[in-house]
This record gives sequence, structure tokens and C-alpha cells, in this order.
Amino acid sequence: MKINLQDFQSSMEKKEYLEKKIESKEFLNDDVSMQINTLKYVVELIKNDYKDGKSIKDEKEMLQKYIYNFLLNDILRPTFNDFFVPRTLEYLKENDDVLKKAVEKFIVEKKDVDVVLENASAKISENLDANIDVVIASMLKNLLDFQYVKPGKFKTMQEKIRDGKLSLDDSKEVHMYVSKLLREITKKSRLECYKEVRKSPEKVYKKIMNNFDLIFSVKEGQKNNQSITPLLSKEAFIREVKMAETLEKDTVSINDFLANPFYGVSKENDLLVFASELLSSIDNETSEGLYRRFKDSKTSDFDKEVLIEAIRTKSIVHKDVELRKMLSDRIIKLVEMQDNIGYLDKYNDKNNERLAYFNLDGLIVSKDELIKILKSENFSTEVGVALSTFYINRAAKIVPCFLRSTFILDKNGVFEKLYKNPNMTFDELGLSKEIVRKNMAEYEALSDLINQRCYKKVRANNGEEIDSCDVEKLKAYERFYKGKYGNFTKDCNNVLATHNYKKFFYKIKDFSLSSLIYTVLTKQKNKVINWGYVCVDDNEDKEKILLGFDVPQLNMTLFSHIKKKYLMEAVKNITGNYVIPVYEGAKDFCVLKNGGRVTTQVLYPITSAERKFLLKSDKTVNTRNTFVKHLKWLQNSKLKPDFVRDPGSRLYDIDKDKIYSNTDNIKIKNQLTQR
Repeated sequence: MKINLQDFQSSMEKKEYLEKKIESKEFLNDDVSMQINTLKYVVELIKNDYKDGKSIKDEKEMLQKYIYNFLLNDILRPTFNDFFVPRTLEYLKENDDVLKKAVEKFIVEKKDVDVVLENASAKISENLDANIDVVIASMLKNLLDFQYVKPGKFKTMQEKIRDGKLSLDDSKEVHMYVSKLLREITKKSRLECYKEVRKSPEKVYKKIMNNFDLIFSVKEGQKNNQSITPLLSKEAFIREVKMAETLEKDTVSINDFLANPFYGVSKENDLLVFASELLSSIDNETSEGLYRRFKDSKTSDFDKEVLIEAIRTKSIVHKDVELRKMLSDRIIKLVEMQDNIGYLDKYNDKNNERLAYFNLDGLIVSKDELIKILKSENFSTEVGVALSTFYINRAAKIVPCFLRSTFILDKNGVFEKLYKNPNMTFDELGLSKEIVRKNMAEYEALSDLINQRCYKKVRANNGEEIDSCDVEKLKAYERFYKGKYGNFTKDCNNVLATHNYKKFFYKIKDFSLSSLIYTVLTKQKNKVINWGYVCVDDNEDKEKILLGFDVPQLNMTLFSHIKKKYLMEAVKNITGNYVIPVYEGAKDFCVLKNGGRVTTQVLYPITSAERKFLLKSDKTVNTRNTFVKHLKWLQNSKLKPDFVRDPGSRLYDIDKDKIYSNTDNIKIKNQLTQR
């Protein structure tokens, strides 16, 4: 039999690649322990479900849905849109000349609103200037939705936007209306009106009743003087009766009654604008019924209460979710995930041990106290962004553990074992550290194989190019896997079911860190915040950079690694260059044995009692410990240790990997702070 040398070499390469991938995967004992803790938690979920009558198929789907719901429902928001669109709006509000030019350019270039908005969420970034077109298109789209506005220039503008016939002559008019909407959004006039309506919905009711004839018009139906002729056909007789009824029915319509369709003009006008939104959500048939109900409510308390409750409900439906609330919700879900697998206890215990070691017993908190503080929502946006970043980083190791769970349990027949006996203990399932470590390596190797060698670009129905697995390429590795590692098809399917979740999670992680970087780079009050490049880092991965953030009000410094490439892109988008400050006082944390750095185990807004202890306690006032001194400085900017350089006195060029000292950084510093 003749052997094709090229095919043979290709087969050997595939075999070596796969085996090398699996065998080269190394995991720390802590990683394996976290995976086992996650499996223990998942096993308990499965056992409880089986006792409730769920099937094996149900449980496999449940695990996939668990992480899906966590990513897309629990921690998805805030997104780039939630964070950077409001920043772009604020930027345009403060720079009306930029807005005016952008509107003119939008019209002159005849940009299509729908085309600009297509996949708009993927276009929003830290670069505010690059977001402007999306914002303008969104505003024009919003202006089209305004109803019941009196005929005039506004209506004409709406028609031109709808027909795509805006010209340069219209730019002044469009700019004026876009500016009004911008002011409404940035001042949160609409949100404030909703809050007011929720408190006093009867105000809207009264406003409608006082402007009843202005809002509603009634055209009386023509009276039918024709008598109904008795006919032989029963169906014809019914038709005749119905026709008579139709002819005698009044027609109700809603007038164009708004002179100014924007919130924020006056409280009285706000109520009318709200009324217009209420009425615009109702079809014509219902509006007739609504008219009659309003009319009857003059004499019926029941009808009046029904209408007031409908108004209240409408205000709740339109309730905006503020950024702080989104951040708080995300933090709570991330903390719950840690707690579910027992790691919140572990991190908090380690933090308390460290504090006791440094004689900082006044800063020790229980896990329940920690959760209570983090659930309070009583913190600034800056603090919320920092907390979100920290707990996202914590979840970066936990999320993969959940992604691997179905793979590991299915390989070891755990679903079937528990189905037969839901009372089995975890130790009875045969999931030793060695087996779990081996399965983790197999999952990650298959994931790398799919990602590196078996992905292809396909065009989705909306025309967008997306990643898809090339099944034929993947099957070429089957014979090198199945004899040694297990069921190739089943294992690959379990990997594919979760593969894209990891990418999605890291997008959330990247956004969280970029929003923090944006915050510290642009917030005026944070110009002197100590943050930036950490020179002291024992991480050997040259593709990553360690950043440090001394965020006021927090109990500890936030340290986080970030990919150098992503950091450069984010900073360039925000500032136009690659320069960030150097984090000062990094060596203050190197106070453990052999120069080890004190790492942040838990992060939370410090309480007033803790701050008092840190700043005024006998144990801390005259301390010589650099770590404690740094914590005091974090709480009071006037307590910066003499041996630490001023924040911002050194700058780091990420691209050139160069630190600029006091003598040569003036030009770069000006570039850094110009926006």
C-alpha cells in the first residue's frame, strides 16, 4: 500500500498538536480547587432538580442556561452604550460648536439614519468623537417618534428626515431641535417628570381634563333616517342593523396639541408631553374608549381611579435604569457567584487575617457585613465602576469553571449517576483532583483547537460576518482524540455549547476596565488621583500591564492586569496618545515575607467607623508601616507619605515602554490633560 507522505505528515502534525495542547495545559492547585468547588455547587443544583422530577437532558440544558443567564441577564449591563453614550452627550452639550459641525456634516454627506444605527452598539467606544454620528442618528430617530405636535417647522423637519430629504438649509433647524433633545437628556428632564408622575399621577389626569377639548375632537356620526326593511334573509337583516349602528357612531380623534414637545421647558408643559406619550401608545380604537372613560370620569370615581392607575403604570414602564443601579446590580450578582462556591468567605477570611497581621483589627468585617455594604447602592459612579472592575476580575477565573462543568460531569457520567441516586455525595462520584485537572486540560485544549484552527467567517442573515466552527476541519482531529481522551463528538459539543461565552465575558471585563480608565482620565475632580502603570510587577507575561487605582472612599487599592494592546487602544481613543501616569507608591505594598505584595482580597466603600480607626487610632497614627501609611493616604490626600512621588509627576508611554520623569514630561503631560 502506497502512503502519501504529505497526508502522513499532516496527520502526524495534527496528532502532535492535539496531544501537546492537552499535555501542556497546566493549572495551579488553587485553579483545580476552584473548579472542584464549582462542581460541588453544580452537583447540588442537579440533585435538587432530580428530586423535583427533572430529566438528564433538562439538567444539561440547565447548566448551559445558568451561565447564559448570568452573562446576558445578570451582568451584561452597563455596556459601552450605557456608559459612553451619556459621556458623548455631555461632551456635545459642553461643546455646541462640535455638535453644530457634526449635524452639518451628517446632512451634507446624506447619511442614512437607519444605516448608521445598524449594529450601533458595536460602534460605540471610548472615543467620544467617533460616537457622534451614532448619537445624532439616534436623536433624529427619536425626533421622528414625537407625536401630536402642532403643524409648523417641527413637522416639516420630521417629514424631511423620514423621506431622507434634509439639505444644508435645514441644518440650523435640525441643530436647534437636536440641541433641545440633548439638553432634555443630559438634564434628565424626562426622568424627573416620570418620577413626579409616579408620585402624583392625578396631576396628569387633571392636565388632560383641563385641556380636554384641545386634546380630543369628536365628529358626530350622521343619523340614519332610513328605516330597516324586513328582508327574507336573516343575514341581510343583521347587516342592515349593523350598518345603521355604524352610521350613528361618533368618531373620536386626538388633535395635534403640543406647542413644545420637549421635557424641561416647564412643569406644566412636561405633563402635556407625558400625556402625548401616553396617548401615542394607544391605538385608535382604544383612544375612543379612553375618551369616553375620561368623559365618564367626571361623574364616576371608579373610572377616575382606573385612569389614574393607568397613568401611574405608564410612568413605571418608562422608568429609566440609571448607571449607578446597573453597576450595583452587576456587583451584587458577581459577589453572589463568589459566595455560591464558597470563595467570598475565603477571600474575606484572608483579608481579615492580613489586617490582623498588620494590627488593623478596626478594619475587619464579616462576610455578612461585606455583602450588606456592597448591596447598599450608596456610592458614587466612580466607586461603582471601580467595584465592578474588581469583581469582574474576580469572576474571570470562576466563569471558566462553570463553562467547564458540563464537560467534566458528562465525561464522568455524573448526570446518570445522580439520576439513579440523587443522594450520592460528591466524594462518591469519583471526581478526584487528578481527573478534574485532566478534564480541565482537555476542555481548554479543544477550545484552543476550535479557536485557533477550526473557525471560519460566515455571513449572517443581517449581512454581518460572524465566527462559526468549521466542522470538517474539527473532525480531522477525531481519531487522535477518541482512543486516548474519550468521546470526541460529545466532548466537542460540550465545548462548542459554551465556547463563545468566554469571549463574551472578556468583552464585559474589557469594557469595565476601559470605563474605569476613562473615568480617572477625564473626571476633573480626579486629576490628582493616584493611578496608572505599576512598575513593581512579578508577572512574566509581557503582553499584560499591571495598573493600580487609588480610588477615594474604597478600603484598598485596586490592582488589575490588562492586555497591553487593549490598553493602548483605549487610551488612544480617550486622549489621542499612549501616555498614562505612573502609579506612585507601589512598593508600599511589598511588605510581606521576601518582598511579597499585599494583594486586594475584597473591595468595598469604607465605612465612617473604619475611616476614623484608620486615621485616628493609636495603632495607626504614628505607624511606620508603608502599607498602613498608604491606606491612610488613600482616605486623606493630605497624608501622602514624604517618600512617595506626587501623582502625575511621572508618566508612562505604553507604546515606547518608557517612563518620563519631572524634567522631560511637560509636553506629554499637556497632551495627556488637554481633554
